[in-house]
Amino acid sequence: MHVDDIEVLSNPVIGKPLENIAHRKIDGNVLTSTQAMLVAPHIRGLIQFEAAGTYVFYIQSNDGVKAKIGGR
Repeated sequence: MHVDDIEVLSNPVIGKPLENIAHRKIDGNVLTSTQAMLVAPHIRGLIQFEAAGTYVFYIQSNDGVKAKIGGR
């Protein structure tokens, strides 16, 4: 199954809020999960900018990422 095929999680587990999403661990659990494998986070949130302008976002993954900002 691919991440694009997942519409809604059938049994989501809500984790604690994340201050950042910098996750560079070789061993251990993924983000706030209690497991290290077979984790597919669905992260929603608010980004607040102090000024209008152009911003660059950088995402790195070895399993795939689907990101939307402003519904696009």
